[in-house]
Amino acid sequence: MNDLAFVQQEDNLAGTVDAIFVVSHPEILSIPAISAVGTLRCIAPVVLQAATKFGVMYITDQSGKLEFKSVGDVDGRALEIMLTGKFPKMDRPMYEWLRGVQNGPLLVIFRMANTGKLFVLGLTNLDKTTTVLSLFPPVYLESVSGDSGSKRGDALGATFVFKTTTIHAPIEYGSTIDVTP
Repeated sequence: MNDLAFVQQEDNLAGTVDAIFVVSHPEILSIPAISAVGTLRCIAPVVLQAATKFGVMYITDQSGKLEFKSVGDVDGRALEIMLTGKFPKMDRPMYEWLRGVQNGPLLVIFRMANTGKLFVLGLTNLDKTTTVLSLFPPVYLESVSGDSGSKRGDALGATFVFKTTTIHAPIEYGSTIDVTP
């Protein structure tokens, strides 16, 4: 087992930023491997079918967060991971985007605020003695809730929560995200 050190005076900004990138399983042609046995990092891209792309969901600043908790029996633990972000509108494009993601299975990429690094949910290294990744278990849209607000200063929009249960933390994603079909 490795040590878990903490370095004082390093940047440690909270939250996820930028956008959430989502693709459904049928649109995936091939998945990468992790960069070395024992790491949780991949540097090759997720390759999509022709004429498909990752869906991009802008998230309101300071609305994105990643949460995890331990679940399962004492001899069979896993991590339940939830990724939340708020889209600040309720209109036809948002409803159409919701229709495309609401029934998964999905793969989701997000950016951490403290490092600017990308991480992927929905890729799993089921055997830690190999570099092979799996699309199991996938990510699903856990919930979505929207509010039009009643006063002009109220928060308008929809909050999306994506969920997966897996055996390790999100994998760092060091490659491109295909957002053009």
